[in-house]
Formats: sequence, C-alpha cells, structure tokens
Amino acid sequence: LAAVALVLLAVVRIGLLVRSLENTIDAVRLRDRALASVGSGIVIIDASVPDGRFLDVNPAFERITGYGRHELLGRSVSALFGRAADQADAHRLGLTLATGGEADARILGHRKSGEAYWSEIRLAPVKDGVQH
Repeated sequence: LAAVALVLLAVVRIGLLVRSLENTIDAVRLRDRALASVGSGIVIIDASVPDGRFLDVNPAFERITGYGRHELLGRSVSALFGRAADQADAHRLGLTLATGGEADARILGHRKSGEAYWSEIRLAPVKDGVQH
C-alpha cells in the first residue's frame, strides 16, 4: 500500500511538472509570435563579447536590412553598422553596450544590397545572468 501511495505521489508530481512545462512552452510561443508580429526590427545581442554578436533577430529586422536570420546569428554587430564607426552615436552605442547601460541613437546602417539607411536604435539590457 505504501508503494502504491509513493507511485501515485510520483505520478501527481510528474503531472504538475508537465503542466508547468506546457505553460512555459505556451508563454515562449506567445512571446515568439509577438516578436514576429512587431513591425519594428528587434535584435538580441550578446554583449559579453567585443562588438556584440547577434543572438536573434525578428522578421521585421530581416525585412529592413535584407539579411536573413541565418546570415546574422553569431556575427558581429559591426557587420551591419561597422561602416558607421566614425559616427559619434555609433561609438556611444558601443560604449553603452560594453557597460550594460541604456541608450537611444540614430546611426547609418547598410542593407545587404549596400543601400544606406538611417536606423533609430533603442539599446536596453536584458539581464539573465549573462548580459544580452
């Protein structure tokens, strides 16, 4: 009888863990759909490496820049904004990225086609134990 009670308790705990996991998956899917539906470009950058590296981009960012997600992931942010290195705002963004602060800037970026475009950037850190 005690063994049956332990098995029943284990089944109940597993059920609770599965429900919690399902809720987490649902929340992540909702967040993914929200980011995909936003008309503004959104990027997640790994600020723990020099120049930052793209960790993720939303579809709007792909449309704006002409680069596919697969072309950007793992690449340095300077791949898109490197030609803007002489701009004061670009330099300030680099310093802010390195220190984990917040900033707004307007810098010149370049689409995959080489066409220049002005980009309004809002830099805001997301802390998760690793600075992104």
